[in-house]
Amino acid sequence: MTKMFLSSNRDGYVACVEAVRDIDLRETNPRVTTPTLVIVGKHDPATPPAAGEHIAKTIKDAKLVELDAAHISNVEQPKAFTEVALNFLLN
Repeated sequence: MTKMFLSSNRDGYVACVEAVRDIDLRETNPRVTTPTLVIVGKHDPATPPAAGEHIAKTIKDAKLVELDAAHISNVEQPKAFTEVALNFLLN
């Protein structure tokens, strides 16, 4: 992963980081009508669980799951993440 990061175009990377930093979709969440799964990491310093809880509360019938992970739960807890995602998708 480090090699990929180091080989990224600097200006492109900075632009992506700025876009993620600046986007605010909270007002559009209530318009989501598809089944939604919100997965949060219990130890996520970048996107705290409270942020995911807010998302889940503002999307009708959204399901919230907290994993014992930080920001990249699919890498940190791959079995738990996969189980939660598959259970959501198949039910």
